[in-house]
Amino acid sequence: MKHKGILFFIVLLVGLAVNCNAIPNSVKIDGLTGAPNEDYVSVGDLTAGVSTTYTAEAWIKPAQLTGGAVDHTTYGYTIMSSSTVVGGYPLWLTAKGTELNVWSFTNTAPVAHTTSGAGLTVGNWYHVAITSVKGGLTKIYVNGVQKLSYTNENQGNWNSVFTIGVLRSSRAVSLIPFHGLIDEVRVWNVVRTQSEIQASMYNEIPTPVPAALKGYWRFNETTGTNAPDLASVAHNGTLMNGASWNSPSGGAPLNPVIYATGTFNAFSTTVGTPSASQYVAVSGTTLNSNINVAAVTGFEYSTTNAAPWTTTLSLSPSFSGNVYVRLDGTTIGSYSGNIAFTSTGASQVNKSVSGSVNYIPPSVPTVIETGVSVDITNTVTGGLYYLTGIVPPAVSNPSFTLGTAFSLTGTGTVMFNVTTAYTWGAYYQGGVWFSSAAVTGVIPFTIDFDVAKGTIPVILGSGADPTLPVELSIFTALTTAEHFVGLHWVTQSETNVSGYYVYRNTENSIDTAIRVSPFIPALNLSTQSEYSFVDEEVLPNTRYYFWLQNIDLTGDVALHGPVTIYVDNNGSVVTPPIPIVDGLQSIYPNPFNPRTTISYSLTKATVVEISIYNSRGQLVRSFDEGQKAAGLWKVQWNGMDNAGNACTTGAYYIRMQAGNDSYLRKAVMIK
Repeated sequence: MKHKGILFFIVLLVGLAVNCNAIPNSVKIDGLTGAPNEDYVSVGDLTAGVSTTYTAEAWIKPAQLTGGAVDHTTYGYTIMSSSTVVGGYPLWLTAKGTELNVWSFTNTAPVAHTTSGAGLTVGNWYHVAITSVKGGLTKIYVNGVQKLSYTNENQGNWNSVFTIGVLRSSRAVSLIPFHGLIDEVRVWNVVRTQSEIQASMYNEIPTPVPAALKGYWRFNETTGTNAPDLASVAHNGTLMNGASWNSPSGGAPLNPVIYATGTFNAFSTTVGTPSASQYVAVSGTTLNSNINVAAVTGFEYSTTNAAPWTTTLSLSPSFSGNVYVRLDGTTIGSYSGNIAFTSTGASQVNKSVSGSVNYIPPSVPTVIETGVSVDITNTVTGGLYYLTGIVPPAVSNPSFTLGTAFSLTGTGTVMFNVTTAYTWGAYYQGGVWFSSAAVTGVIPFTIDFDVAKGTIPVILGSGADPTLPVELSIFTALTTAEHFVGLHWVTQSETNVSGYYVYRNTENSIDTAIRVSPFIPALNLSTQSEYSFVDEEVLPNTRYYFWLQNIDLTGDVALHGPVTIYVDNNGSVVTPPIPIVDGLQSIYPNPFNPRTTISYSLTKATVVEISIYNSRGQLVRSFDEGQKAAGLWKVQWNGMDNAGNACTTGAYYIRMQAGNDSYLRKAVMIK
């Protein structure tokens, strides 16, 4: 019964006939009489499982319902029977004209009970079912609709012979054979309800079959005479006297169904190693297209539990076997989803999978090359896991000289130190480089590995900050002949820079500065470039601070400055130096989402700690900057707390502790 999937809208009306273009298979009984021409399927003794209660089902497609031999005109065409002797009929079901005749637990052959309104016609498929309890009710259903109910004669039990297509093989005259096709024969030792019959009549019963199903012949075969029984205690049938398979003309109009038996426990492995595999048993019935197994991130499949392992599968409609599943182990993280098994016309089957790829801790410290080591003991949450050689993405600043590169992977937020003679380090995450400067031979890093899964390239080198797309050599503010302020800047090189804006304030704070220039496109030359802008809106007796903002093509921004000038009553300009003072210089951008840069300055070397508090005074993030020399410094906050969780919209207070002195500024996160 490998049948084409057809969607049926079943109207349960008298005279329902089901037409379909089925594909193999079923059993063909030719209806000829007289030994040795009478076709049938011999099954055997079911009495160990069936006695005084049963449900018997079959699909039939009659080729003849009237005429025929004398016994045909009297009794009809036999669909199935359990009878060994005259006068013993626990089950005998025939098709005659437009109705069904039934004998159940009776010993009188002439007394048949006949359905009303079965509506049988030649050339159409019908599902027929009989339920019976000895001494109780016998019922007949056609296409799931009850067509007969009566109290049987309470005679005898199920016999030791069950035949499909004839009354009994030992009958001396005619065996009263069926004429047409028979498919999907089932014998249960319980009375099935009408709803149970309706629910399964268009579907093959998946194996292993229910315990109450004592005989089940799908008739899927195409050659030979053996008709396997799929019940737990099998009574295989034998095609007799020329009964044949109907290949390739077709079988009953069953729905296509996918079976995926079994469940998955949680998978687990370490990075770089696939997990142990698990499997589900997969098969299908009446499928007319491949079984497709959809991809789930992090998982891979095989039908042999060996290579090749693939992220999707396409299995033939006749596939019956195991589908093995495992985590591929390539990237640290947690994974979950539903593996979808699909085939045209069949309901999708989902199997839930979940698991995690964990770390393999390296030795500490890990030596990258001579003179370079990574100390990974200072973790906040999660862990830092393995290191491999890589070819890193290009950096923005051509004045940076690459020394070495490696990659890291991990989970959570990790703080670690790289001991090296190089002066700059940077890591690449989310398409952006983030840099860190060396302090007394150590480059500190803080990486949130939960921002983006996967390995993160890290570079070490010398020269300028590798993340700056602009190498700025001059940024000045001077008077003009018209008593305006002229801004002038010179870049030694530019890479992937979109352009510039100029900001102005009357105090040394970028937070409240206003933009005074239009967008000034960048030249993006590898050689020196010069730019100018004149601010015509200055007032006398006022000190002004100016910043230069560059924007690169990725949308990232960087600030330069400030430079300051003082315009007196005569319109002349005095350009005093900006003294370095202890404290927080700027938080930019502010408001921000999700990252901001905290700039601070020191007049002398001291130990610095940056702490970030929410509006309720709770510490959410801290940066131990360690001993810092005099000068200007920056630290970037990615909007995460110390546990690696994203902070919410609101006000935050940045506290800088420098030796015995502390400084406080406010920042606002807006999402």
